[in-house]
Amino acid sequence: MVGSGFEGCFFPKHLDSESESAVEFDFLFRLPTPMAGESTERTLQYVPLNGRPNQMVLKLLDPLIILSEYIGLEDRASNVKDTVFLKKCEGGFYLKRKFMEAMEEKLKNSLGKVLVQKPGGMEMVSRSDTEAWGGLTASLKVSFSRPITECLDMLPLDPDTWSGDAMTNAQMLWVNLTNWTSPFWPARIFTVRLAIHCEWPKDARISWLQRNRLWPSETIVQMVVRSPCYLVPLWENPNKDQLLDNSHKDVMEFQLTFGMAEFLLFSETEPKERQCMVILKSLKEKYFFSSQILSSFVIKTAFFWYLESTSLPERQSLGRGELLERLLYNLIRFLNENNLPHFFLPRVNLLEDFDVVDINNTVKQLKGVKSNLLDCLQVEFFQIECSASLNEEFVNKVMCFV
Repeated sequence: MVGSGFEGCFFPKHLDSESESAVEFDFLFRLPTPMAGESTERTLQYVPLNGRPNQMVLKLLDPLIILSEYIGLEDRASNVKDTVFLKKCEGGFYLKRKFMEAMEEKLKNSLGKVLVQKPGGMEMVSRSDTEAWGGLTASLKVSFSRPITECLDMLPLDPDTWSGDAMTNAQMLWVNLTNWTSPFWPARIFTVRLAIHCEWPKDARISWLQRNRLWPSETIVQMVVRSPCYLVPLWENPNKDQLLDNSHKDVMEFQLTFGMAEFLLFSETEPKERQCMVILKSLKEKYFFSSQILSSFVIKTAFFWYLESTSLPERQSLGRGELLERLLYNLIRFLNENNLPHFFLPRVNLLEDFDVVDINNTVKQLKGVKSNLLDCLQVEFFQIECSASLNEEFVNKVMCFV
């Protein structure tokens, strides 16, 4: 589990119907492949794309690795022979998009068998069923509209799907999570992305350890660099034609993610800092719902850079309102410069692929929110009921927050 669930940022997300809200949780489903690394001696070697150290393709030292008992694909020998899952290029074999699609199908079938009775109003949508999804898209979105405490009579697991222990653990995880309930947002949405466990790139690891910083502590710095990172399928890459030649057109591209490292960083933040993140994400959800530029990841990255460059006494001296304004100012500054460095791979500019006009329009909207902050912090952010006019109770709660 990664993202908002670990960060403590539980905030309402509007569903497509706009008639109700839900809490969303993000998961990485780690495939049982060998750990990938940049060494040429690795069974799975990741190769960065030109100029994109956070985007990779996967090269196989041994092309028969997909015959591994951990994968268990049907018709394995014929698939290897016909290169359904592997692309033979100069220098070796590379994982194809078909391989990750096959993994998606196995995940979908596994969860479908575990939850075949559709407890709790379960609805499952796969990426392939939704043409609009692209980029770092969830392979599955599973929503529950009510608790399933009364629906625990699951069907037996299919022994031929993954391994028994893994699926038993997965079943218990889903049962426990789907029983979580909230009086405000009873629906739960679980987004599941496939992931391959990998090592940190050597240059990134050295750079992280040598960086001058005011945050986090040295203990967390060491824990972060020892934490795993993951390769997640990049299903639609607008720059693919620039980064891959025709001989690699069927090769699956991956993006490097640091979900566990981000969780460790959030473990060393103050309560008011996490609360401000909730508000920033809520503002994004309400006023920048369709924005590709102002993503949760962009907000999180700007937040981390602010903490790293600000001393603890200065952070502690700020009230929540002042801190919120600082974070908004910091975010606007990055957008004005058209440069937001990735927190773990600073050579990567997260704004590089966006149109300058779109970025400038986002800046204008953000400045409007910052100038009218109290008007933008509407009632639903505080989870209380009050009349249309601002009564004394509501004003007192806002003042306590600020």
